Amino acid sequence: MSKTIKSDQSLEFILNSTSRILNNAISRMFIKNGFEVTVEQWTILNILWEKDGRCQYELAEISEKDRPGITRIVDNMEKNNLVVRVPSESDRRHKLIFLTHKAKELKEKLNEIANLTVVKATNNITAEQLCDFKEINRKIQTNLAD
Repeated sequence: MSKTIKSDQSLEFILNSTSRILNNAISRMFIKNGFEVTVEQWTILNILWEKDGRCQYELAEISEKDRPGITRIVDNMEKNNLVVRVPSESDRRHKLIFLTHKAKELKEKLNEIANLTVVKATNNITAEQLCDFKEINRKIQTNLAD
């Protein structure tokens, strides 16, 4: 017979809740500092800061989001002058996503805000505990990878 676990003690609840709380804290700090950028948009910005000019399907794959979700995020980023879509020279059906000058200028500021939020989140956690936490999460990801 399987043991009933209270939802607030289950692994999936704890992982999901922690992720949501951290993302909300980063979002609040972006807004508090005058940046109208969501955590989802910041995730895409980070991917493009690493390598600009990616296809939407690459963004979906790297961010582990579905294509319709990426389309919505990129649409909003385009409206906010963070990215532009440019037809691919090799295949006009595909659009490449490029950062605007405005988005390039946000890199240091947004990453600093996010890093300060993570520092706050990991207060009173030892380096060893944090290392163990990351290793356990990587193992869970590996165990569940398709």
